[in-house]
Amino acid sequence: MGLLSRISAGLETPAEITKESSSDQVVSAASDSEKLSFFDFIHKNSLSHCCIFKKINSIFVSSFSWGFDGDTILQSISTSDFWEGTIKPEQWNTFSREENSLNTMLQFFSEKLKSNFNFVYVYEINDYILLIAEESVFLREPELDKISADFLNIDLEKLPEYKDLLSDNETPCSVKCTFSIENALNEIMEQLSPSMKTNMSCSFISETCNLMRKLFTKGSYEYLGNYKFSVSLNSESRVSDDVLKLFLKTSLSVIFKDKSSFISYDC
Repeated sequence: MGLLSRISAGLETPAEITKESSSDQVVSAASDSEKLSFFDFIHKNSLSHCCIFKKINSIFVSSFSWGFDGDTILQSISTSDFWEGTIKPEQWNTFSREENSLNTMLQFFSEKLKSNFNFVYVYEINDYILLIAEESVFLREPELDKISADFLNIDLEKLPEYKDLLSDNETPCSVKCTFSIENALNEIMEQLSPSMKTNMSCSFISETCNLMRKLFTKGSYEYLGNYKFSVSLNSESRVSDDVLKLFLKTSLSVIFKDKSSFISYDC
């Protein structure tokens, strides 16, 4: 059963969409001589679970996130003292379940994700921390060296930009829905400082981009900026505005949980 049929039947849920085919690569990696965006970095290194922490005063928070959930983003808040006592800077720090060292990192994952990972790799430099979680893949030194080199080439001050390229043979759109996550983010992070909100908002944006990529085909969605996203389905979809809106509401609750009711829709 295809995706659109499952939407209509109410059978598709985000939990059912976990694997992506190699043909569904929607972000073009920049050349080695250019600064990478976070999305370029993810695509170039084929990472499925990755987070970048940024230091704000003496606190680290998630600034970009890929493959996690909203609770994990919120649990990224950590102190400089913790990291200084846990990892060595400018080198890879490996934590594994097999060596009983993973517990140190499990505090950063939601209850839903804690049991998913067997390896965590952490690299800190210049007030940024890169965290990679793997379910079963053990990353070896050559792979990690490549990843850390690319990490140093990311434009970490650039806000998320994610726009799918529409094909030349685009089918006319019959159903379109625009939604904004701004109010939901305000509710989630109302107690945080402005600088922490700004950075953690980027993580919620990047995770929403990741979710859209899993749920819809290339050319069907884009991030418009200012916390707004657009989803469009072709004229053959036979999906109504109301059905698409309900599907989005259900899907986005994985990231925003009870605050997903504050997401606004224009369908």
